Amino acid sequence: MVSRKEIDDLVREEKKSSKLSRLEDNFYQEVHKLIKALKSELEGSKPGSAKYKILERDMGNTKNQLEKLFEFRTWKILRKSALQNDDKTDFGLANMTEEEKRMYHEIKNIINSYHSGIYKIINGKQSMPQPGIEENRGAKRKELEKEEIKKEMKEKTTEDTIKETQRDEYMVIRALQDIPRFRGIDMHDYTLKQDDVAAIPNTNAEALCKRKIAIKIEMIP
Repeated sequence: MVSRKEIDDLVREEKKSSKLSRLEDNFYQEVHKLIKALKSELEGSKPGSAKYKILERDMGNTKNQLEKLFEFRTWKILRKSALQNDDKTDFGLANMTEEEKRMYHEIKNIINSYHSGIYKIINGKQSMPQPGIEENRGAKRKELEKEEIKKEMKEKTTEDTIKETQRDEYMVIRALQDIPRFRGIDMHDYTLKQDDVAAIPNTNAEALCKRKIAIKIEMIP
C-alpha cells in the first residue's frame, strides 16, 4: 500500500521535473487502499478527540496531495498528447499507470481526428461547421446535466441515507466530463474535472456511473 510520504515525494518530483516520474500500474488501486485505511481509522476514533482531528487533517492533506499529483501529471500528458512528434522514449510512456496510458491514447486520438478535420477544411474537402448553433445546444445541455447532478447528489446526502451508508466503501472512478461540486455521503465535498481520477463513496460513485458521466476503475485484488 502506498504511504503518505511516498505521495508527498511524488508531488515534489512532478513539480520540479518536466518528465513523468514512474508510477506502478496499480498505483491508483494502492491509493484506494490507503484512503480506505484512513477512513477506517477515522471511523474507529472518537469524534472531536485529538486523534480524530489529526486523522481528519491527514485525510484532507492526503486527498489534496493526490489532487496535485494528478493535476501535474495530467498537464504533462495533455502537452505530450498535443505534439505531432510521438517520441515515446523522450516522454517516458512506460512511467504511466494503465489509466494514464488509456487517457493519453484517447486524447491523442481526439486531437488527431481534429487535425484531420481541419486539414480537410483547409483543402476544401469539407465545409466549415456553422458556428453558434451546436455550441449553444451543447452549453444548455451541460447546464441541465449539472443541475441534475447537483439535485441527485443532494438527495443522496439526506440524513437517512447517511445513516444507512456509514460503512459505505469507496470506489475509484474516472470522470468523463466536468462534475460540479457535490457533497458525498461521507460529508466531504468533491469537484471533478474531466478525466480526474478519484476515490469517492460507492453510493455516489454508482450514481455517477449510472448517469454515464464517470466510469469505475477496476481494482486489482
